[in-house]
Amino acid sequence: MAKNKILISFFVIVPVLLLLSFHSLHAQTLTITLEGKSPGQLQLTETSQTWPVFSGLPVVPLGKKVFLSADTTAGGDTTVQAPMVTWTLTAKPNGSTASFEQSGTSSTNSFTADMRGLYTITATIGSKTATQNIFVSVFKGITLTKNCAPCHQTPKTVNKFPQWSQSAHATMYKRGITGGLFGEYGTYCVKCHTTGWDSTLNNGNFGYKAKITGWDTTWYKPRKPVNDTIHITPGDSSRWVLLETQYQSVDSVANIGCEQCHGPATDHAMTADPTKVAVSLQGSVCNVCHDLSPSYVVGSDWRQSNHATMPLSGEEAGRTACYPCHSGSAIVKFAKNKTAPGYNATQDNFPSIACASCHDPHMSANNTSSVRLTTLDSLVNGYKPQNPTGTGSMCMNCHHARENSQVRVTNQATKFADRFYPHYSPQSDMFLGANGYEYGQNFTGQGTHKNIMANACVDCHMVANPDTSVNRFAEANHFMKMVDQQGKDRVYVCKPCHPSVNTSFDEVKASSDYDGNGTIEGVQTEIRGLLDKLKAVLPKDSTGEVVTMARDSMIVKNFPGYPKILPAMWDYYFVKNDWSYGVHNSRYAVSLLQASLAQVTGVEKSNNNIPRIYALEQNYPNPFNPATTIQFSVPENADVTLKVYDAVGREVATLHSGVLITGNYKIVWNASNLASGVYYYRLSSEKFSMVKKMVFLK
Repeated sequence: MAKNKILISFFVIVPVLLLLSFHSLHAQTLTITLEGKSPGQLQLTETSQTWPVFSGLPVVPLGKKVFLSADTTAGGDTTVQAPMVTWTLTAKPNGSTASFEQSGTSSTNSFTADMRGLYTITATIGSKTATQNIFVSVFKGITLTKNCAPCHQTPKTVNKFPQWSQSAHATMYKRGITGGLFGEYGTYCVKCHTTGWDSTLNNGNFGYKAKITGWDTTWYKPRKPVNDTIHITPGDSSRWVLLETQYQSVDSVANIGCEQCHGPATDHAMTADPTKVAVSLQGSVCNVCHDLSPSYVVGSDWRQSNHATMPLSGEEAGRTACYPCHSGSAIVKFAKNKTAPGYNATQDNFPSIACASCHDPHMSANNTSSVRLTTLDSLVNGYKPQNPTGTGSMCMNCHHARENSQVRVTNQATKFADRFYPHYSPQSDMFLGANGYEYGQNFTGQGTHKNIMANACVDCHMVANPDTSVNRFAEANHFMKMVDQQGKDRVYVCKPCHPSVNTSFDEVKASSDYDGNGTIEGVQTEIRGLLDKLKAVLPKDSTGEVVTMARDSMIVKNFPGYPKILPAMWDYYFVKNDWSYGVHNSRYAVSLLQASLAQVTGVEKSNNNIPRIYALEQNYPNPFNPATTIQFSVPENADVTLKVYDAVGREVATLHSGVLITGNYKIVWNASNLASGVYYYRLSSEKFSMVKKMVFLK
């Protein structure tokens, strides 16, 4: 009995210990997030008199409202019930009367930074506590010759000033008031073309200085604004000269200067204390300017994109094996040094591909859109693009397959790996027509889009919405998807080359009946048809999908045709995980799928010669027992059938039915389940038909 009690205690205690251990390993961490607020999120307009935007930086302009949130999921999981949070300002500057605006236990809160100095915010949920320091300062300003310049122009002191001085940011306001921006300039443009604009806050920002000096009512003279806009003759520098000579206190913030993106830096400049200036890749830093519909839609597009929150990049953002593509911080390091980027799983745990992940705000304006990468060295299998890929290279350095298909499939035959399918990113490989498993048939280089699109991905995925009512300045689409937020295909991208397309990408018709169902349909429908046909003859897991995981490896090993089915399994997912269903490169996708079908169904290429006519050869051996080989030639992509009939014309076997690409083929037929006798085999297509006789002798 005592022994049984001990056993009972053991079986009760051990699960409890395991449960406690599990929860301790997966304990939720409480974090405080500075929540950036863009004009779009605050529903401001160009003519709004107040401008309470917040960059989300921990260095804050005096008088600004700071927005915060507490998160116990370390990922912003909105399915978790909002926690009961206690907010405390545990430290603040002498004389500050700052307090939280919400006195309850909401997971979000805000306060106004009313004094210069250090604030410490504490959030508490039960036994969990998190703190966040915020430093409040005022703007110092910068010109092309003073303030930040003396320190920040050598490698030892973060050599950014020379680059910034050549950027579009450095001269935006100057170009505006000298006619360099379309010759039109609005009184409201200054909110984003200068540093820290807020005419109600005395913290050294452009808006306040312009108001107290009278510059805000002087700069447009002798003209008068019409609808808040004036016309400026391009090259008319009179207003800029006036600013530099008579309004010098305003001049230093009359640009998109360092402090617009790094926070007010007067205290940093006095002490060189790095904690009194901020560096952040958060998209909210850029969105205080780039998110104001309908004029500036980049920010709102990006906020709705998968790049913003990386929904498929949970724990991957903290794993260097998934870098650089699952961390917006790691991408920056990769762009700076591809061979030795120096990833750090803690520092680079940034699950967002934000604006500055792809664009360097300090970079010269001579680099189109200031993208960090403008070349793609090669795919993983060593294939080098035959044409420049331009700004699309920024995309292609992540959106490419992770493995060499030929090597991966070959290795799989000896050991079934944990995962057997291409990573969800072979878009560049498909676009370029390379790195699928090609069965020795050399499909590499097929496709036309890569030859006519100088900027590859960008030339389609980032084409501006032509509707000026929602995109006034025709800004590049940063939602990225080819189906818009309303679920409509963005066919305006295709119309310059495919003018008949009106509502759907599938209106682009295939050149032939790729899937062999007897009807020539849209390219995407044909590709889906081929995928369905291939899926039907491949091993599937318990969910009905083609096997991908090692736990189902015996299903694969015991499947008829193993290991010849492995390349077809790989190519099935290579095409499917491209997600374009032929739009990126229909010719390459069709070649891979048709070759895979031929492999699985027993039809093999006999050689790589290109036939000029249809042909059906005599089987060999003949007579035969129990198997014989039939060879035939197809001079074009065609829907082909090869059937066997007995002496009285009854069909006894279908050796092939479906589309084959141009080539010479052979197929082995085993007749062991049939009676001895004379049989006929017939090859037929829309343009050809031929019958030959053979003899089976047991």
